[in-house]
Amino acid sequence: MTAPLITKIRKFKITPKSQGILRHLKNFYGVKPTDDLEKIVDRAAADTQKIFTPAAVYATYPSDPQAFPPSFTAWPEGAMDLSLCAVTLGAALEEECRKLQARDEALHVQILESLGQDALNQAVQFLHRLIEEQARTEESEFDTPERIEGERMAPALTALEADRAGITVHDGNLNPRFSCVFSIAWKPATRKSKKPSSETVRVAR
Repeated sequence: MTAPLITKIRKFKITPKSQGILRHLKNFYGVKPTDDLEKIVDRAAADTQKIFTPAAVYATYPSDPQAFPPSFTAWPEGAMDLSLCAVTLGAALEEECRKLQARDEALHVQILESLGQDALNQAVQFLHRLIEEQARTEESEFDTPERIEGERMAPALTALEADRAGITVHDGNLNPRFSCVFSIAWKPATRKSKKPSSETVRVAR
């Protein structure tokens, strides 16, 4: 069976949103928004956007047991096709976090972690929309991206040749850390299609 075509994308635009960053700070670190914090977040979002080097790879498998390697995820019930995807923001943000940790600047680390989470969610949603736009039929709709974790990451990245986008896994951790491996199920269209969640993935600690 012929392997699916792997598509690689680089340098797409990611724009962190202050409201998403502030929401993540409150929900995961208990940091309440203030006017001063909003200004710091706005400045961090503007400055950090310049260091992103986003890249992604994806491939779509037809509903054929012989063509689909079961080692990286189970075939979703009712799916016609399944897109396997990997995306990264690059390594620079992780390096900035390490520098701030070394200077014991806990709040600024939390801001960058939250910023990276928001930006990674945007990257996942970008790929989700791109796959929708390139769909071969209008009689499909797409599930919310499902993250692939643990021992399933390595075979998924190998299938995608994700090292071409600079994405690898070592000891169960993605490298760069602000990366995500996920699948998107294609299903028969219904009257109301799902929209991707604004909080689709979590970065591993």
